[in-house]
Amino acid sequence: MRSPRIKFMALWFELIDRLKMTDKLIPYYLKHSTKYSLLQQWEARPRQIHVPTFGPFKKLLRENFYKGWLELQKYDGLSTRAYMRNQKGYTWDNIMRSSKTNNPWEQNFVNHWISWKLFSASNLYDCAFTEAVMHSLMLDDPKEWNCIQGGPIKQKLYMNKRVTAIAPAGRENDQEPPKWLEVTVSGEEAPRTYDHVISTLLLSALSMVDLSKCELPWQTQMAIRMLHHDSSVKVAIKFTRRWWEALGHRDGVYYTDRPTRVVVYPSYGIGDENLHQDAVRQDAFGHGANSLEEKILLDVILRDLVDIHQMDKQKLREMVVRHDVWNWNYNPNSTGVLYLRVTSPWVDRLHFGEEATSVFHAYVSFY
Repeated sequence: MRSPRIKFMALWFELIDRLKMTDKLIPYYLKHSTKYSLLQQWEARPRQIHVPTFGPFKKLLRENFYKGWLELQKYDGLSTRAYMRNQKGYTWDNIMRSSKTNNPWEQNFVNHWISWKLFSASNLYDCAFTEAVMHSLMLDDPKEWNCIQGGPIKQKLYMNKRVTAIAPAGRENDQEPPKWLEVTVSGEEAPRTYDHVISTLLLSALSMVDLSKCELPWQTQMAIRMLHHDSSVKVAIKFTRRWWEALGHRDGVYYTDRPTRVVVYPSYGIGDENLHQDAVRQDAFGHGANSLEEKILLDVILRDLVDIHQMDKQKLREMVVRHDVWNWNYNPNSTGVLYLRVTSPWVDRLHFGEEATSVFHAYVSFY
């Protein structure tokens, strides 16, 4: 969990101060401080288009969020690609001209590259224009980021306790509001009772929980059924030593055009040889541990790291201790990683608290 020092996160930092946890805050390095880059194959880089596209809206939102939001909502029905083509005039022809290449094959490649390359993952030009602007506002501008040493969760987590149903209880007829909620847990004979339930499941995963007795509003049901989440596969790699620091690459998040879309260098333990790990985000798919697909995935990642740092692949492979793959797309508790009705609790007892209920989601990114 990382948090940017922006006014939208002021309440979060006030809470940390109130809990006397300020001394637990450590720097989180989002932007890398080295010259390495695998985004320079073409001169028409995404930022050349993003700045004039998102910049005016970001300026309005900073100056007066309410007025800026109203202006942004005029284009809420457009995808990012549709806004760029129809409102900003980024047609295929002028995109290809900006690539400064006369090779027809290269022009065609740039054409498609610009159409799907956005920030880190692929195909994000399909997302709502509003989401793209807010994403840029949250992630591109903050200079200072923090995370909590050791993580923010201190309560005991109950593992292997899958909730299968949530139902109203304590009422004599369907017209009365429930006095409490019953939560059915797989493997337990009797349901648990709570005055309030806060569901932090992603909406796509919440569809696997039986909510039929809650009789949720149609808009909420459609949000649970139809919300589209970004795809994401995370791979953590542990090495025998922090080799990237010896090459002058100490921290930050690094983007590429390769299958390894994002490389995250740990903000913990910089300069400490007792900590050795790296993490990457893939536009790929993860399967079972030690499966053929997973071995191929690891090989691709190592190849990309070799190209980034210009080092020997065999030496890099010899430093690998272990790796873990987490596929958010096919995990039953997420079915993805990222509707106004879901921001309102059902009968003031069932609350939805996952990240789709807020446009300010940068602080819960899974890095």
